[in-house]
Amino acid sequence: MSYTLPSWEISVETRKQYRSMTLEAMIHRALYLCIAKERHELTIRALTPKDVGLNRWRTPSQKPEENSTWIKFEVAANQVLGIYKLIQLSKKPKVTTLNFSVGFSSATVKAIHGIEHLYALLPVLDKIKEYKTQFTSQTIFGSVDQMVMEAYLTEPILYDAGDYLHLKVTSPEGNKSGDRLMLGGFVIELENKEVKE
Repeated sequence: MSYTLPSWEISVETRKQYRSMTLEAMIHRALYLCIAKERHELTIRALTPKDVGLNRWRTPSQKPEENSTWIKFEVAANQVLGIYKLIQLSKKPKVTTLNFSVGFSSATVKAIHGIEHLYALLPVLDKIKEYKTQFTSQTIFGSVDQMVMEAYLTEPILYDAGDYLHLKVTSPEGNKSGDRLMLGGFVIELENKEVKE
């Protein structure tokens, strides 16, 4: 069963392992699906909002306790998508749960991740920022101003070519403006080669 680990609880080496594990699983899927015959024919790039049908990383506005569809997108025929981390950039985040499923009507649940534990440090960070003129703003994690609420998935979430990626978010208190929540991951696709005539 997959769960999320805040980045401050795991080593840099462990983060690299989750990243590598995701890439290896994606390459295996791409070859299994015959997107390419050999590994070297595949291109790997970072996941962007456009890859999942969004203009930017922002969740929808929500009423209290509403479970809203954020992403409903069909993966291109020559691609495999992989998600291995979640990055919350909102200063006052509201989203607490993400429900990843596959299928046009979200028939099969892939993973449900609660991310409320990411917000545990917010009150402490606010206090540190409040007094940073009196004390140093450096922590064992680096600059307080640069700390990011980031969580790694213990198992990547993969979507094959032609899959419908369906992602719902829940904000128990409601969310008027949406959260700046990013999906960290990759797209693997067949290398684009120009056809010379």
